[in-house]
Amino acid sequence: ETRLTQYVQETLGLGEDVAAIPLEVLRRGEMPRGEAARVSGRSERTARNALSSLVEAGLLASETVKGPVRLRFTLECADVLFPRLFGAQLD
Repeated sequence: ETRLTQYVQETLGLGEDVAAIPLEVLRRGEMPRGEAARVSGRSERTARNALSSLVEAGLLASETVKGPVRLRFTLECADVLFPRLFGAQLD
């Protein structure tokens, strides 16, 4: 959870309230898009924008544009979320 929050805040440059969204998805497996406002504590519009930012960054994904979101681990976030998962990198 700490690494996921750091990734959202430091790498993606989004706030702690936005970081609550992928944390909820991590805990539940998936989350309906409509719950983003409740989870983040933001207005519906702001929560939708935050959710879009997370999807565009590749951290969340959905099978349809209105379907529930789930975590998606890209190569870009692997070093932050799973350090040393692939062993030491050669320089």
